[in-house]
Amino acid sequence: MKLIVFLGLLLITQAVQEPSRQADIQSKNDKQTPLVRALLNMGELAQLSQQIDFSRLINAIDELQTLVEDSLAQETSLFQQDFLSYSSDQEFYKNQITQFETEVATHQVDLSDLLQSRDGLQKLLGEKAQEQAETARISGDLSNNIKDDEKVYFASLQEYDEAIEALDEALELLNGELSLVQVEQIQGSSDRIKNRLQKLRVFYQPIVLALAQLNQPRYLFKCKVQKSFADSELYSKVRKILNELRASLAASRITLTNSYEAIRSDNLAIFEQYQDRLNNLSDIIIPQIKEDIGTVDGQISTKQSLLKDAQANLDSAEESLQATETAWIARQNDNQKLTRQYDFELTQLQQVRNTFDRAGIKK
Repeated sequence: MKLIVFLGLLLITQAVQEPSRQADIQSKNDKQTPLVRALLNMGELAQLSQQIDFSRLINAIDELQTLVEDSLAQETSLFQQDFLSYSSDQEFYKNQITQFETEVATHQVDLSDLLQSRDGLQKLLGEKAQEQAETARISGDLSNNIKDDEKVYFASLQEYDEAIEALDEALELLNGELSLVQVEQIQGSSDRIKNRLQKLRVFYQPIVLALAQLNQPRYLFKCKVQKSFADSELYSKVRKILNELRASLAASRITLTNSYEAIRSDNLAIFEQYQDRLNNLSDIIIPQIKEDIGTVDGQISTKQSLLKDAQANLDSAEESLQATETAWIARQNDNQKLTRQYDFELTQLQQVRNTFDRAGIKK
């Protein structure tokens, strides 16, 4: 309907224009819209002829003004609604951002604590593994020492037994009346006795001198001449010395045994402690640390996933807020353009009314 009215007005304006006024109208047309130019031309036409009925035209102008005012009111209402929606969305996304920022910060702190805890466990695992290796080394060395001590003990024990056996043999020969053959046997075993004493690192000077005298040719000659040795001074001296030496060796053997058993007992107790510690490290402590590391690794993986989700939610909320802000800026620009357009149209329509009033055009 408005389009028909506008076209009609334009055709009428073109038909009644006077040639003498073409220049002025053309100058004004450059500054006015087609609708305003048409309505102004109709106003000028009314001044030339009062015979034309402008009721329908005025009614159309009224309808157009009402339409523009309604459109302006509708735009104002929609803009207010959009502002409320924008404010609600803005508050929603800002709250989300605050929430997700808190979640991200919390997850970051938790993740840092977990990583620090894992580093501590890994360091502890290295320390326990080193302790395990050192304990195994010490335990192995102690076990070897125990075995070596045992070999040395039994070798020393055998030397004591052989020395005592040689002394017993010599004492047995010295008991009772000695014959030349027995003296020669004693002289033959003297070398064995001295060798046994040297192995035991026992240098018993009296027995060495006595045995040396038994081997002297002069003594052997005397024995052959007398054919008897029972009254020999050397006989009594040797027997006494041998008995003293045997008693000393037997006491030393007992001391060796007692000392060995005490040291072995202490070493075995220490060895058991190292073995218990080694078993504790291998069976309990190290496996528990590894299990704890596995647990923390699982917690780290879960926390990293939660942090990733929270960061993604935060990024999404920030993007949504930015999109909302951008859309609102565009909506404000559109509102300003529409409002200016409607205000301009209402102003132009008012100008047409003023022109009609001055021309006396009425319904």
